[in-house]
Amino acid sequence: LNQRFAAACIVSVLLILSSMIVLTSSYLDEWRDYQSRVTTQEDFIEHYGHWNRAQWMARQTRMPVHYQALVLGIDREPEQQNFVSNPVSGLFSRLDFVAIVTVIMSLMAILFSYDSISGEREAGLLKQMLSAGAGRRSILFGKIFGGIISLLVPFTIGVLSGILYLSVRSGLQLSLADYAVFLILLAGSFFYISAFFALGTLVSARSHTSAQALLKALFAWVVLVLFLPNVSPFLAARIYSIPSAAKIHQEYESITSDERDQIVRQRGQELMQSQFPDLITLFTLNRNQVAERLAADPALKERYAKYASAYDRIIADVNREQGAKGGKIIEAFDVQSKYQENLAAWIASLSPLADFVFLA
Repeated sequence: LNQRFAAACIVSVLLILSSMIVLTSSYLDEWRDYQSRVTTQEDFIEHYGHWNRAQWMARQTRMPVHYQALVLGIDREPEQQNFVSNPVSGLFSRLDFVAIVTVIMSLMAILFSYDSISGEREAGLLKQMLSAGAGRRSILFGKIFGGIISLLVPFTIGVLSGILYLSVRSGLQLSLADYAVFLILLAGSFFYISAFFALGTLVSARSHTSAQALLKALFAWVVLVLFLPNVSPFLAARIYSIPSAAKIHQEYESITSDERDQIVRQRGQELMQSQFPDLITLFTLNRNQVAERLAADPALKERYAKYASAYDRIIADVNREQGAKGGKIIEAFDVQSKYQENLAAWIASLSPLADFVFLA
């Protein structure tokens, strides 16, 4: 009979069901677009395929994942977008199951629990329960478990209505493994919502008035949901600083291009002066004159061929050495980047939101 319970039922059903309807329709559009893209690519390769065009003609096309009806995940690359897309949808972020749980349901858990203890303290009911012999632990856990159940019931109704829609939606075939994934995600949602309800109850028990409890609970919600996950990459970058990717790319290009050319020229000059000094005058001529000299003198032509072979070996050796040198820089940068990424993930994991998003 509580208005908050009725509001939670309405909000859960409307948000979850509408989100699944929109995202399922989007997935089916992407699936049809994927099939059209593959068919067009195969037809193009069949008619215009050539070995020197294979790299760009046979580009991998990523298949859409049907779990995006619940979890959008990481955005796709620009070239994977639909051939025809509505620009209006790009102006607004799409609401998926993860966003509903992490933002809406966590906030609803705060609103359900902020006055669970402080409200009864203000009304004088807490003294009556304690004087009647009810233990503090019984009151506290009764509030927590009773409130969590009253919040999870409307949420579960909304989830079941959404999964029912997915089950009967034509074009979307779900297997037993898919339902198992949904159950795992639902269990994670239960733990996440329960954590924020417990947080609201803790704040309520440590506050004298409901107004104070609401302000404290909302502050904690903002820190855990909005602040900490978003600021974690910047904190990790300040704690463990690494060079920029642009700088590393510039160093790699310098090693494998400019420095490589300089070494090749130096070793080529050393080769010429030490082993082929008789060919120095040959390189002062233009191409036509060199061709005439080589055609007229077979011994000189053989000598020039030996020089060209030795020079090619120099180029291959320098390419291998500079490639290995540049590869070590890239490898070291990848290790540093991975460490910074893990540090950011660890900092973000201090928030229940990040843990649930990683699970999803």
